Amino acid sequence: MGQDPLDIPSFGQVDKNSFIKELIDLGLVFEGKKDWLSNEPTYDYPFVVKADTFNFSIDFNQDIYGFGKQTSFELSFYENNSKELKNMVYEAYSSWYGTPDTIEQYNAELNRKTSSFLWKNQRLNIQYKTESVGENNLVHQIFYKSSNFEPYNKFLKDSIESNINIEELVIVNNPRPRWRKRGDGIYEFMYDINPARGQPCDYRIISAIRFKLVIEDEFKEPLYLSDNQTITLDFPLKPGKDCSMAGKDDVFFEYDIRNGKTFNVLYNKNSLESFLLEKARKYSLNNDIVPSVWIQSVAFTDGSVLNR
Repeated sequence: MGQDPLDIPSFGQVDKNSFIKELIDLGLVFEGKKDWLSNEPTYDYPFVVKADTFNFSIDFNQDIYGFGKQTSFELSFYENNSKELKNMVYEAYSSWYGTPDTIEQYNAELNRKTSSFLWKNQRLNIQYKTESVGENNLVHQIFYKSSNFEPYNKFLKDSIESNINIEELVIVNNPRPRWRKRGDGIYEFMYDINPARGQPCDYRIISAIRFKLVIEDEFKEPLYLSDNQTITLDFPLKPGKDCSMAGKDDVFFEYDIRNGKTFNVLYNKNSLESFLLEKARKYSLNNDIVPSVWIQSVAFTDGSVLNR
């Protein structure tokens, strides 16, 4: 019956680099050329089936997060359409793990037929999937997940979401406060808000942001404050970088220009309610002002809210 060479005890228990090193030391995986896009090394797994060897590529960036324990990876192979390799792979895994569950699917939109075979034991979940591409080509994919994939990644998710700071998640660059005279004693105050999304490892999608605008002088003395302002995003902000490719402490911000909004206030310079705003305008005529946006709360599409 034999044993799957990739079923090693450290899978799901050690980080990616340690897991890869062990596979290389065991002679199971070989490092290939660096990927031209990511500049990361690629790896090959010589899949020995009967008397034949097929060099499957192996991707270690299948985990939800790009840090912590290695709990998943993928083997893939692209070939001319034939049933021979499919049968050999199926027989090999069935000899190691028993009779699989089988799923046959047809994607009418892409005109592709897929077959999936699922094996499970106490340590592993394995899915072998074949997909026809055109008339003469077949893609083989074998996904490995350790049995602790779901609970471990939920632990990471909960840890990230409970410890994240608003400053890591959202920033707003210079709001460019400015004034324009609109009439006798009437001014229009304007500023721009275009939030940028950070922290690729928090997968929640941002739908709205509450903030306050602060204008200070060069000595950090406040001149004007506009509190509890809200911007609802027409295009909710997702992480701009795949966390499976990112490090835990990566800093990466991305924005969608379509979310930009200009806030404006018409006021009478002689109005008592506008005293501080007019004070800031007058100060800006001969001095530098320092504007900043403080994020107070972030609302997500799942209904959760992060407060400062």
